[in-house]
Amino acid sequence: MRSDGMSFPLLTVLFVLCLVIIDLILQHVMKKQAMFLRILLLTAGLFTINYYLYRPAEPAATQPAIAQVEPPRSSDYLAAYLDESCKDGVRGVQTEVATAWGTLKFASKDATLSSLKFSRIGARQLENPLEVLAPASRSSMPPCFLVALADQVVSGYQLISQEESDNHIVLVYQAPLANGLIYKKFTISKVVHRIDLSLKISYENMPECGVAMTIFYPAPLIITPETDVSDGPVASSEQLSAMIMPAGSNNAEKIARDSVDTAKGWSKPALFAIENRYAVHALIKDKNQFVQDASYLLFDTHQMAARLHNVLKDTNSSWELSFYLGPKQAHAMQAVDKRLDESNNSWWPFALLSRLLLNMLNMLYAVVHNYGLAIIIVSFCINVIFLPFKVESAADLKIKDERAKKLAYIRQKYKDDPEALNREQLALWSKYGTGGSKLLIGIIPTFLFMIFNRVLANAVELHGASMLWIKDLTAADPLCILPLIIFIFFIGKTLEQTDRKQVGALIGGITLGLIVSAIMAYVSAGTALYVASNLLFELMLTPFIKIFKSRPVVRTTASD
Repeated sequence: MRSDGMSFPLLTVLFVLCLVIIDLILQHVMKKQAMFLRILLLTAGLFTINYYLYRPAEPAATQPAIAQVEPPRSSDYLAAYLDESCKDGVRGVQTEVATAWGTLKFASKDATLSSLKFSRIGARQLENPLEVLAPASRSSMPPCFLVALADQVVSGYQLISQEESDNHIVLVYQAPLANGLIYKKFTISKVVHRIDLSLKISYENMPECGVAMTIFYPAPLIITPETDVSDGPVASSEQLSAMIMPAGSNNAEKIARDSVDTAKGWSKPALFAIENRYAVHALIKDKNQFVQDASYLLFDTHQMAARLHNVLKDTNSSWELSFYLGPKQAHAMQAVDKRLDESNNSWWPFALLSRLLLNMLNMLYAVVHNYGLAIIIVSFCINVIFLPFKVESAADLKIKDERAKKLAYIRQKYKDDPEALNREQLALWSKYGTGGSKLLIGIIPTFLFMIFNRVLANAVELHGASMLWIKDLTAADPLCILPLIIFIFFIGKTLEQTDRKQVGALIGGITLGLIVSAIMAYVSAGTALYVASNLLFELMLTPFIKIFKSRPVVRTTASD
């Protein structure tokens, strides 16, 4: 069972609410002894939510497992064609198409998608459109939807028809062949990130051995005016990877770009994709089973492309293929094909909590219209929610100090009477308890940091989102102002919590602050903003913790 539509947030909220109620009951009934059960309950609850709401559907029993096959013949002809195209940098007449989600340009020379720019990511209208295809003059990659026949790229197309309806824009291209015609029809959705490609081939004389036919589409690249797409480190830093699904299954096989074996291919995959940190290009539907086998091409510039292969046998053939070319944004992908959400899957606790965090940030952005401010608000809410746990942890420290003093006294007093020593120790544990909240409070910050870092560094919604001097919340702070602020807050926190006579503790706190600040200089600015906000709110809430810490903390009435 996989939850869809509005049922996902409703089921998740109800399930989490049940966990909170059960946790409160255990805490009230069993006091500190329930800590292990509470942690176990939370872990089991998260696993259950992820399993029932996010687990992919099982493959159909009649569908065979994905098969690896030998890839098609050499693509040397492609390199020659790309070299020639890069020299002139022109692919004929450019036809621009505007949709609600972006702007596309199609080149008439080879009837390909030459430019793709996203103007909107989720609720955010982008000031500078996000371009994900490299221009012909700056790339050695095959253009999107390039078609080759018999080891020769088909070119010389002409736009013969252009139509527009309420929901779609249709472009039809035609090119002559040696003994036939080829038609390419693009149906572009105005609402969602979907392009349907219809191919029609007419031959007068078909060779007995058939004619090899190949369709290419490249990996998405985040292009800016300053980007040099021939620069390997720039491209490889986007974490390119392949994603393949067999027919009838939502289980994805993901392969990092550097681990892709170009000597192998896949037979009739139901979904064949290339992704980076922010976008994905995927074949999502093959209505007439064009793809007999599919494989990947790797380029020296740390780029890659997909190759879909077929062998024509009939003099008249036609196919319909559907593609998703868009951001790795949940609503955009689910609107086209829910299987694409597999590109965002991760280890199960992070999959669930990352989605919850991103949904919270998106909801706050709809109100405040700034993701940086949304991060600060989330940080404040988290500190307020966990304030009772921090108060309880501070009380535990006081209990621990009192217990340690009395335990030392008892051991000294009854050192020669083991039976009395055991009796008094049991009475002492009964009076002061065993503590335990400190364990949970120690785990939570690290766990939350890992989730925030994953979301804030990779969410396409935050790519290019700015705040004050920060131009991109998914990139590192360009001026290292946030790491400096974090170091100052660490010093303040150390002075607040440490006796100034304890030189060793002060040096340890300052050293830890330096280490954390150095790390924050390399993580995303969004993550650094979260850490800085968290430290600030901790300092602001410290007086409240001290007030509660000064109150009596003995939890039982057992006799001394």
